[in-house]
Amino acid sequence: MEILITIGLILLISAGLASVLHETGKFNAYELARQQCMAALQASLDSVQATGDPLSQEDIKRLWPQVAVQIRQEPGRGVWKGLMLVQGTAARKVKNRRIQVQLARYILPREAKE
Repeated sequence: MEILITIGLILLISAGLASVLHETGKFNAYELARQQCMAALQASLDSVQATGDPLSQEDIKRLWPQVAVQIRQEPGRGVWKGLMLVQGTAARKVKNRRIQVQLARYILPREAKE
């Protein structure tokens, strides 16, 4: 009888451990995707700030193959008038879940820097 209880407890502990490992793996995959999206988006915003143009889609696909980046620029309004608002979205799909990161930055327009 003790052997059956011991085997049952070991199986229960093993199932719990497997569940924890599975959930940890999913979390790590989501976090990696979020970090890749953040890196691609920050690089693209840095490119806009440095050169006036975002990274090309070819460069993004080469560096982050599964990440899609969209950049939108518009003039600042109100107290931000005279600056350029650069907004970006980066997204990636992981395990049937879409991971999306959004960032925005105000920068000086190219003509104001020169």
